[in-house]
Amino acid sequence: MKTQNGKTRSGLIRLALAMIIAFIFLSLFSKNSFLYPMNDWVDEHCFFTVGRAVTEGKVIYRDICEQKGPAVYFAFALAALISKTSFLGVFLLEWLLFSAFLYTAGGFLTLYRPSSGPRAIAAAMLLTAFCVTASISFSHGGSVEELSLFPLSLSLLQVLRAVQRGDGVKSGRAALVGAFAATAFWSKFTMAGFFLGLCAAYAAIELKRGAASGLIKAALAFISGAAAATLPVLAYFALNGAISDLFQTYFYYNIGLYPQNEPGAAGFFAPLVNVIKGAGAGMGVNWPCTLLLAIGAFALLRGKGRLLRHRRELAVICACITALAAFTFIGGRSYLSYYALIFDCFAPLGAAAAIGLLGELRFFKRLASGARTALTAALAALLAALGLLLNNNTYLLKYKKADMPQYRFAGIMNEKPGATLLNYGFLDGGFYFASGISPSCKYFCELNLDLSEMKAEQRRMVERREVDFVVTRGRKLEAGGVDCAGYELCAEAAFPFEGKTFVYYLYRLK
Repeated sequence: MKTQNGKTRSGLIRLALAMIIAFIFLSLFSKNSFLYPMNDWVDEHCFFTVGRAVTEGKVIYRDICEQKGPAVYFAFALAALISKTSFLGVFLLEWLLFSAFLYTAGGFLTLYRPSSGPRAIAAAMLLTAFCVTASISFSHGGSVEELSLFPLSLSLLQVLRAVQRGDGVKSGRAALVGAFAATAFWSKFTMAGFFLGLCAAYAAIELKRGAASGLIKAALAFISGAAAATLPVLAYFALNGAISDLFQTYFYYNIGLYPQNEPGAAGFFAPLVNVIKGAGAGMGVNWPCTLLLAIGAFALLRGKGRLLRHRRELAVICACITALAAFTFIGGRSYLSYYALIFDCFAPLGAAAAIGLLGELRFFKRLASGARTALTAALAALLAALGLLLNNNTYLLKYKKADMPQYRFAGIMNEKPGATLLNYGFLDGGFYFASGISPSCKYFCELNLDLSEMKAEQRRMVERREVDFVVTRGRKLEAGGVDCAGYELCAEAAFPFEGKTFVYYLYRLK
């Protein structure tokens, strides 16, 4: 009973540490935080606008078009139910998932260093939190990649634990991994590469040790978990008569219209060139994770003190990294400002290695309990300070809502009761959010797709004067060759975004 109580207490302490550290780092570095005037990231607004539309009865892809997976919009619909006028719901979602991710970081440390205490676990969590939020690929906050770190890292932890013990993945855990795999697939299907590598490596290991029956049971449980997560998605679209919209937008648009080969890459070798260039650039952009993984690799080669005790575990990790890189970069599109963040699901391994190596030093072994606590607190302060220097989002902390074009334009638009709005010629800039106006057309913004129907629809709405307000970015409405005689420029504002200063223009129906 004492042992069980001790485990429960240890687990609660670990959870509390994870939630506290996650709250501190996200409050400082995510634009979804209450410390920021708003999250001005165009992708985040695309997700939130669609999520809000779902709560208002619109059907994804059929009534409102955006190309990420439906699971993303379901999550943001939940956030919108908490608050449609702030990012409180998004921040809570982000905080819970990041806390769970940091909790798994403690799990990796205790898996390989079972005697690790709360201070060592806290240090591993701090390193992992810093690795994510200090990276260039921590773009604005709330990316699909960031929200997916927890299910990927926990799935890896479950398989590594089973491989280390040699007793196979139990059915319940296999079902959980299957559900995570399906959720990843229905969020951004490139992330399914991680689970392909994970399952392939695990299957090879189990077959080699002659555990075919156990593998079959795990596979059936995995499939059942994946089916449980997939059926609600398919039911949603089937009940709304939108199955064809799902397949056209999520699969055809992303596979047929979105990919773009790297310059100089052509023919048979184009996919390979895309992966090599994308992965290489991603390692540089996401340097904190690269550094931690390098430390982990060093730990592997240290013989007696090595982190992993079996080559089988290394095979699982390498298979996951390789398959994830292939699926992420094979299409040629490399938005490294956030694509590379998904590889931080491996950061807890590096953090475990780093803390394990430090713990072997005589200096640390001789420290008193109080001194170790002080060092952990100092590490937290140091990493938070470094994060303030390295994080790309903190510039926005000096602004207020009144400084931002979104809220300045909202004040004008809200003077007209029941106003309608079109975000013309660029991704959702947050003007729907700030004004509280819901999109009145399927193509509420211009996506990164070569889709003639989308461009024609936006143009038609302007030329037929179907909306009260039109917002453009970077160029005036008349510069695009559209007939905008029915509109007049009523406001303009300049504001920095991703290292550039953009001018936004607001047009009002005459």
